[in-house]
Amino acid sequence: MSKDKSSRAEAYANVVGAAEIDFVRLVKSEFEASPEAAARDQSKWKREFLFELVDHLYNRDLGRLHGFIQADAFCKLGRKKIISVKCRYIVSYRISGQPDNDAAFAFVQRMGKFSAYPYFRSHFSHVTSEAGLMLPPLPIMKDHPQRVWAAPTEAPE
Repeated sequence: MSKDKSSRAEAYANVVGAAEIDFVRLVKSEFEASPEAAARDQSKWKREFLFELVDHLYNRDLGRLHGFIQADAFCKLGRKKIISVKCRYIVSYRISGQPDNDAAFAFVQRMGKFSAYPYFRSHFSHVTSEAGLMLPPLPIMKDHPQRVWAAPTEAPE
């Protein structure tokens, strides 16, 4: 490992050791279902989710690191979106000491998504259930981008 990579890894490890999650808050939510969503045959639906850090704020003096996470999940029939759930979350961490800015950004970029994702999975399940849709849960988030989850093999009764 080069000295530059080694120092970046050490700076990142310092943030990991200094960070404590403070809160995760839902700050925006949109749900939409078209009439086609009531169809029982989901076998042709393409399901996708996107999860990304859209902004962050690090205040070294106050020891606060905030990540703004955008979460989208939708089902398509052909090109038409028939179900759409979009949310925005704030994930906040208390940071002790004064870790490096770049390392703090790398931390919130990676861990902010993992911190907010369980809340989004729950919200997705709740709003689709309230709409009378019997959809499989969103998949477990991997450390790499994931866009599609499998359609159910049988339509629920």
